[in-house]
Amino acid sequence: MSRQQLGNLTFIQTYYQGSRLEKHFSKNYGLYCIILGELCASWMLVATKLLEQDTDFKEPISPTQILFVRMLGTYIGCLIYMYFKHVEDSPWGPPGRIRLILVARGISGNFSILGIYIPLVYLAVSDVISLSFLGPICTSIMAYIVLKERFSKFEGIGGLVSLIGVVLIAKPTFIFGESQTDNNVETSDPNDRLFAVMFSLLGVICFAISFTIIRFIGDRVNPVITISYYALVTVVLTFLTILISPSLSFQWPHTFNQWSLLLLIAVTGFIMQYLFTTGLQLETASRAASMSYIQIVFGIIWEVLIWNHLPNSWSWLGISIILGCSISIFWYKNHIDDEFHKIPDEEEHVTEIQVPDQEENVTRIQNIPLHELDPK
Repeated sequence: MSRQQLGNLTFIQTYYQGSRLEKHFSKNYGLYCIILGELCASWMLVATKLLEQDTDFKEPISPTQILFVRMLGTYIGCLIYMYFKHVEDSPWGPPGRIRLILVARGISGNFSILGIYIPLVYLAVSDVISLSFLGPICTSIMAYIVLKERFSKFEGIGGLVSLIGVVLIAKPTFIFGESQTDNNVETSDPNDRLFAVMFSLLGVICFAISFTIIRFIGDRVNPVITISYYALVTVVLTFLTILISPSLSFQWPHTFNQWSLLLLIAVTGFIMQYLFTTGLQLETASRAASMSYIQIVFGIIWEVLIWNHLPNSWSWLGISIILGCSISIFWYKNHIDDEFHKIPDEEEHVTEIQVPDQEENVTRIQNIPLHELDPK
């Protein structure tokens, strides 16, 4: 084989391999959006914790105000994006019943967040985290019942095993005993704890409703419009909460660090919501929800880098379990028939590439799908 022929063959093999890589990212684009969204969520939580620990405020800044700032920035970002991109049917979406569904998504999303913040007043942080991670399992079940989405035994087992990893990392007091996390317990009143647990479970249900609604909407509404409804509803509800509650008041930042953290919360909140909404529109609710477990892994990484808090052996075991299950669920989709990523039949045709050399011989590369040969 001549040098030119070898060069042409190498080029074709490189193009073919590149096409396979491009096909992989295209097929798993929704899951990658979820993973990047979880990364942004971890940055947002780190900024929130740094603000809550800031002693320069006259009074500690409340999580409700942080949520208000975050969603206000998200809504402004949505309006700017829709204006310059000329998003169809912006800002209120297509007329008809779909607008009521978008409002329901906003309300359920708001209460899913409140299901995390309000229990923090009464419960240990580890308890709240453990309860909130019941959301993915609840989402998978709800999507199976309401949307008739596929829910395999493998996904169910993976979700349950991942939940074991979450429990190992969170180390809730009702499993490992109060002696290990006494400093994190906010109240010893059983009535308050019961209220907090019930409200957290309400947040889990609202989380599942929100994810299922996004999946039901699908691609009928631009993701930015869906996010804008969620942000606007949350802005209105949190603003009214601060006005009505006598124990809450607005705390204005007065240092560069505080302004930077608030800006980071607003920006990452917008990017996170866009990635989550896009990923959920491309993925089944069960697998997308299962990938949300990876957020706790990001959180522990930032704890080590920022607060120099090294997890113990239980946490490392939990991280290993979560990563193993997440990767297994991620690659499992490559071995099942998924209607959202099925390649059309016409792309399965066989073609061949002819590469002439100086002696007019040809090298044949067979069984390459047509969609991989399109230079566009």
